[in-house]
Amino acid sequence: MIEVQIKRTFPITVAFIEMKGPFSLMGEAFGKLYGWIETQGYTAAGMPVGLYLSNPDITPAEELVWELWSPIDEFAEPRKPDSDGLGVKCIEPTSVASTMHRGPYESLGPKYASLTRWVTENGHEIVGSPMEVYYSDPEDTPPEEYLTEIQMPIAE
Repeated sequence: MIEVQIKRTFPITVAFIEMKGPFSLMGEAFGKLYGWIETQGYTAAGMPVGLYLSNPDITPAEELVWELWSPIDEFAEPRKPDSDGLGVKCIEPTSVASTMHRGPYESLGPKYASLTRWVTENGHEIVGSPMEVYYSDPEDTPPEEYLTEIQMPIAE
C-alpha cells in the first residue's frame, strides 16, 4: 500500500545544473552546483531537487538527461545555463502526486511504479517529468535512512 498526497507546489527560484549521463555523476554535479551558488553570491535555501527528463528503464545511462536544483533565497534574475550548464530559473507552481520513500536511492524504482499506477488508477494524468526532493544529506545519513519525496506532475 502506498500513501499518496495530491498537493500544489510553491513557486521557487532555483540555481540549477543541466546534466547528461549516468546518475552516478550526481555527487559531482551537486558539488559543482553548490560551488557555483557560492561563487555567485547566492545562498541555498531549501531542499535540493532532481528533475528526471529521461526514463532510465529505456534510456542508456550515458544518454540520461536530468537537472539538479537548489532553491535560493535571493530574488535572482533568471540566467540561461552557461557553458557548464549552470543557471537560474523560476519554477512555477504545479499540482503533483507525492509519496515519500525511506531507503537508498537505488531502491526507488518500485515506489515510482507504485506511484505511477496509483496516479492512473485514481483518474489523474501525468503531465511532466518526475522530481525527487532530497531531505537527507548522504554525507551524514546512512543510505537506509535517506528520505526522498517523489513528485509526479499531474493535470489540474
